[in-house]
Amino acid sequence: MELREIKDLIIKAKESNATMLDLSCQKLTSLPPEISKLENLKTLCMSCNKLISLPPEISKLENLTELEMSENQLTSLPPEISKLKNLTSLNISCNQLTSLPPKILELGLDIKWKYQFLQEGIFLEGNPLENPPIEIVKKGREDVINYFKFLEYGKSNH
Repeated sequence: MELREIKDLIIKAKESNATMLDLSCQKLTSLPPEISKLENLKTLCMSCNKLISLPPEISKLENLTELEMSENQLTSLPPEISKLKNLTSLNISCNQLTSLPPKILELGLDIKWKYQFLQEGIFLEGNPLENPPIEIVKKGREDVINYFKFLEYGKSNH
């Protein structure tokens, strides 16, 4: 699917007040900033594409409860993702993420390694995480919080 086609699809979704948009398996390499116009969107599925990053405008989707981004090529997440306060499920499994932005913890969601259908949380399996390391991520949210606190403490004492 070409960028022009995606923009047309976004316009149609906006006009119909769509609450769900499925752009899975479309070979997308990027997402246009116009995605921010879909204020009523609750579910956005973009798995099985070739996305490397998300536009910061994704943070404008304030009603989003489910963001499905598994099986892409994401190397980072925009810190603005922490503004999606209604998010209950963020599936970013099977990407190329080596680090998580500490701001992701502001979502208040559990950190989970394995994806579980219809479960709430941030799902991370299949990413080459280094910051925080996979062993810590597998232990869950509290250990990830402590990891980032430890890093911050180390910086403030040098």
